[in-house]
Amino acid sequence: MQEYPRQLRVVGSMPNFAARQPTQNAPVLQFFIRLPYHLPIPSGKAFRMGRSADPSQPAWVIVNLRQFDISLADSALNPYGAGLRVIQGGVPLEELPDKSTQSWVVAETLDVHFDEEPAAKRSAEILTRAFERCLSAINLLSESSRLVTKEIWSRPLSKDSLDPAIRYRVLDPQSRAVLTENSFQVNHRKINPVSLSKDRRDLAKLISESVARRLQSDAADSPHPFITAWSLALEAESQRVHGASSASIVSLQASMESLLRGLCTMLHRDLKTPESEIAQKGKIPFESIVKRELPGLLGGRWSGPQSVPGEYEKKLYELRNRIVHAGYAPSYLEVNPAFDSRGKFVEFLESRLKERWRRYPKTTLAWHDGLAGGPERIPKAAARTLAELRDSSRFYWK
Repeated sequence: MQEYPRQLRVVGSMPNFAARQPTQNAPVLQFFIRLPYHLPIPSGKAFRMGRSADPSQPAWVIVNLRQFDISLADSALNPYGAGLRVIQGGVPLEELPDKSTQSWVVAETLDVHFDEEPAAKRSAEILTRAFERCLSAINLLSESSRLVTKEIWSRPLSKDSLDPAIRYRVLDPQSRAVLTENSFQVNHRKINPVSLSKDRRDLAKLISESVARRLQSDAADSPHPFITAWSLALEAESQRVHGASSASIVSLQASMESLLRGLCTMLHRDLKTPESEIAQKGKIPFESIVKRELPGLLGGRWSGPQSVPGEYEKKLYELRNRIVHAGYAPSYLEVNPAFDSRGKFVEFLESRLKERWRRYPKTTLAWHDGLAGGPERIPKAAARTLAELRDSSRFYWK
């Protein structure tokens, strides 16, 4: 007989949560989650996961996997709703001539507080805490399947990689009667962005111009200073949305290093610093750029309690170092604040440029070059001057 760790018990059907648990009166929260991939686990298999070897402690999460077919039409038009009706027993399973296979998880957890979790006071926080707990359990299961099978088709999940709204139930722990059933929003992702109406501007023309800008950058002796940075930031956002938390933090910090080094280069070009000296500055440590070079060039508050650069250093830079140098796996409580700190730092840098655009016109234009991925928020007072600068040369950033 296969021996499993005491913290995990594989069962054939959903067990009673309240057995041998001191929190027998705590309600059960049950979440219906559609997976964007298939796991190599038989449909109907359930996993009871515990974070403690003490059997008297409540189960952390119970995960039940289900796999079934729905019609192709339902798969395209209402994938979550159609699958939910099947998994809740509202429609019979039948042979379908045209079908699509769905994989689901029914995840259950008690409405109790675990030591490693932050305290929750409001009902919305309690629901979020329980859902994140279930998501962590699903990620643990999918990671284990990847390690065993060596397949890479599953991936870590985040709330942004799921259906926009998730159905949940509150169950009585003894009778398992449904006390409440509702849905809650986990993201605002569009199911099929291709079908959305386009912006008023001609996107094909803009994309064509962006391709031209990239080709110009590649052809120049010195490429556009910010294209790589903006591109890496979008790559990091994509990784975050798809649940690759560690990779997203590493990519995000790489984007910031590229952005700040490019910014330092452009500021010195505006000051007509010799290119040989600029090349030498490109080799100085990143920390020196952030703490000495840029503060001296841009001014503003770069240090001290709750300064924007200080928050970035603490929430993103140091987190990236822990991931890379110590193999640390960040939690959802750290990833989003890291992205927020990066966004505020970028806004801080933009505000400094806005105040000093007359001294740094090339830098300001390159920063706000929308065709290179930058924010198109050129200060009104600078619009005419920067337009003339843009028209003066294809390689205005040199």
